[in-house]
Amino acid sequence: MKAWPGVAIAVLLLPACQEGLTPQEQARQDARDVAKVEAINHAKPPPSPLDPQSITAADIEQNKLYGPGCGFVARTVPGGDPIVLTTPERATLKLAGKFVTLAADKGGAAMPLGTWAHYVGKEQSLTLARAPGDGTAPGLDRLRWDGQLTVRDDVDQIVFSSAGTVQCGS
Repeated sequence: MKAWPGVAIAVLLLPACQEGLTPQEQARQDARDVAKVEAINHAKPPPSPLDPQSITAADIEQNKLYGPGCGFVARTVPGGDPIVLTTPERATLKLAGKFVTLAADKGGAAMPLGTWAHYVGKEQSLTLARAPGDGTAPGLDRLRWDGQLTVRDDVDQIVFSSAGTVQCGS
């Protein structure tokens, strides 16, 4: 990244070497050059895809992630363990063996058991959507819907998206 200021200066000085431009032509050339540099400086980096890991029963117990809320089980993750857990206050993801916590966006859409559809963290945000209706009851105190999870990076680029199942219960 240290090379960019040098490139920007070189780009801006290049037209000064050209002879025979009228003041109007020079002003237009300068504006084009400034626009090019600004475009380079404001370009988003390429997204770095995430690979959320399953949150196991042992993870839930060891990290006290239990209680009423919802989990998202991706269709691509074997074993049926969730890759996201949500509560009324937070969502938890497991990335590269570490737990990442995101805060509930309480101004967004409400989900079952006081959870929310949107959670925000320092480097990611996630949106959890579920199919409409009352859901199906696979067991006592649990409901299930088809759903979709989308995780975005800090510049709002999608870094993970999966269809799966939203399961809510206590």
